[in-house]
Amino acid sequence: MNLGRVRLQLEQAESASKAFQRAIVLDPVNPAAHAGAGESLAMSGRYDEAENCFRLALQRAPGDPGLIVYIARMMDARGESERAEQTLRDALASDPTQPDLWLALGQMLQAYRRIEDAGAVYRDALLHHPEHPELLFRLANNLYEQQWLEEAEGLYRRLLEKDPDQPEVLNNLGMVVASLARRAEAESIFRQLVETAPWFGHPYLNLALSHRFGPSDASQIADMTKLLRRSQVADEDALYVHYALGKALDDCGKHEKAFAHYHKANQLRPRARSTSTLRRLARVSSALNGFFPGLFEQFSGPAMPAGNRS
Repeated sequence: MNLGRVRLQLEQAESASKAFQRAIVLDPVNPAAHAGAGESLAMSGRYDEAENCFRLALQRAPGDPGLIVYIARMMDARGESERAEQTLRDALASDPTQPDLWLALGQMLQAYRRIEDAGAVYRDALLHHPEHPELLFRLANNLYEQQWLEEAEGLYRRLLEKDPDQPEVLNNLGMVVASLARRAEAESIFRQLVETAPWFGHPYLNLALSHRFGPSDASQIADMTKLLRRSQVADEDALYVHYALGKALDDCGKHEKAFAHYHKANQLRPRARSTSTLRRLARVSSALNGFFPGLFEQFSGPAMPAGNRS
């Protein structure tokens, strides 16, 4: 079964499926083997078969919240959004103490753009888990999207008081502060993040949105260029940095070089796993074919918070 897990991590769905099927033959009552088979089938887009595997696993591990979430996600992947939502709500009615179920339901509603409903779910969840950091983070992001900025700021600061080493939380605090027209404070937050978490792409883009680059920013432009040459930079972080560097070069009048970075970011978009990232960047990249100076500012659209950590 360990081989199946390795294959899944390498996104080798077919060989992972075979490994888990062998594990099922050896131990047919092991829920992890059935769940692994379901994951490998889901990776191949075989959602009906995957759901059957997760149901077999659930028979062997009744009430397991992770398996219930998987089943709901298979329904959602087939376009059965109402069934998926009801599956999670029914599970929560039976056991409202499971944070994973609340998180999955909130995330699902958020993806459907039912922002207020998602916020209500996170608030209900916090009645059972008032200090759960991921629930607090999700609610803060939700409040940001609804433009309840002061409440969102309070939650981000509450999270940072407990653990100041949270780049995503600090980044989103900066975005709220910027939305409250405290531009200097926001820019200071983004610059702090660029220095303390240089691998994290989101603050580069936020800094680019709040700052007009010029000759005095040559060292920062050079730092972004060097960062993109590192092979260990994740696709999603590189995507943000390419957009930020394109904006910086655009500001400096180097429009052809700027376009090259916008184009590279556009190539990375299909590999971005976060739905908030895709929404955040959709209008930028959809306009790339008609590039002209100042394109970034015209088409970037409203900012979105850094993705939820699940």
